[in-house]
Amino acid sequence: MRRLFSLMLILGIFPVLIFGQTPCAPKKNASLPLVLNLSYHKARPKLLRAGWQPFQTIHHNEGTRNPDIAYGNGDIYWKKGYWEVEACAGTGLAPCAFLFEDAYGNKLRVTTAGEEDPKGKYFARVTGYKFVCGDLD
Repeated sequence: MRRLFSLMLILGIFPVLIFGQTPCAPKKNASLPLVLNLSYHKARPKLLRAGWQPFQTIHHNEGTRNPDIAYGNGDIYWKKGYWEVEACAGTGLAPCAFLFEDAYGNKLRVTTAGEEDPKGKYFARVTGYKFVCGDLD
């Protein structure tokens, strides 16, 4: 029961509480490639080819000193140059959120779960993605 609650919190409430944004449905957007269950490292190039560009929310000089990415997989993603990483948790399913923007100004949040191995033996997987509207502050 505890795991179910944690999963519901992360996948459902987490983005709204943490990021203060709600999902939306744009009228026109870049295509959405099939990325569910892929490692983030395989999903990211597909998103880029489909017209989604990384949207950086953390200042480059802050890097992993920023508390939003100082835990979990945040350091690994940041060092790989995935500056679209918004936040990572160091506990539970080790979820992370990444933000992209298309040519129409739409924002797309991609979420992952699972631990990353810096030596490349296992990888976090994409668990979902959704459009995000509203302020990003």
